[in-house]
Amino acid sequence: MGTSAFVGIRSGRGVAGESSKQGLLYGLTWPVTMTALGVIVSAMATRLDLPDAAVTVLVPALFVFLVGALYLLSGAIWGDLTNYLLGFWIVAGSRRSRRCCPRGARDLVVRATTGTSPDGLALVVFAVWTVVTAAVAVWAYRRDEGRRFT
Repeated sequence: MGTSAFVGIRSGRGVAGESSKQGLLYGLTWPVTMTALGVIVSAMATRLDLPDAAVTVLVPALFVFLVGALYLLSGAIWGDLTNYLLGFWIVAGSRRSRRCCPRGARDLVVRATTGTSPDGLALVVFAVWTVVTAAVAVWAYRRDEGRRFT
């Protein structure tokens, strides 16, 4: 977190006025919302007496949704289609992986760490998401090439 703060502060040098204020407030939104979500999940788990299995599924899903929502927000604030599509991709991707392949990436990690062979469908879904995400990243890089910092 310290590295992120350092990079964020350094990249904001030379920015003044309304953009500086907007960037500061958006930058502070990430730690505030992450902390608030942690408190909310903790309160829900204890007050609602949720079983451990439910909390194990709920916590990552809520944090992924929050990250996607924050990217959608940044795309909307600055009119940046790349961030907006990334936010949509994160929110839609987390939903699709659950529908197509229950436990998706979690299943791959558990199987890799326990030494058992992974499910074929999980590997195919992972490969497709990796290729599509790489293609979108290359497209976004080429679209922005030469237009940034000029």
